[in-house]
Amino acid sequence: LMLPYGTTTLSTIIQPQPFTLLLLIKNVGNTAAINVKWNMIIHGFVLFGKNTSGFSPKPLLSEQEILYSSNKPFIGLGRIEITATAWADNAPVTTAKINGILILWFLHKVWSINPCIINEGRN
Repeated sequence: LMLPYGTTTLSTIIQPQPFTLLLLIKNVGNTAAINVKWNMIIHGFVLFGKNTSGFSPKPLLSEQEILYSSNKPFIGLGRIEITATAWADNAPVTTAKINGILILWFLHKVWSINPCIINEGRN
């Protein structure tokens, strides 16, 4: 299988769920994204589950999307900010951020949703 290679663009959306976070990564470019990686970090008073990351062993084709789970439960209390980044060998870093109030494992009052910021550099 030959995949077209060139620069592509990813989009990221954070979807909070009880006990876990979901990250939707979509290839919105015209070529396959190779070696897609992601990272999610929770800033604020979180007892555990603050940082999680992963990668896709398969190329992400154009207009294809993948839903990742943090696979780590999080519990905390107070205001938090969740930052998710995704990138590929042939795509710039994209960042999504949401803010909210965490009450144990339930994210309440989500605001300042910034679904996707495309950065030119890599982390």
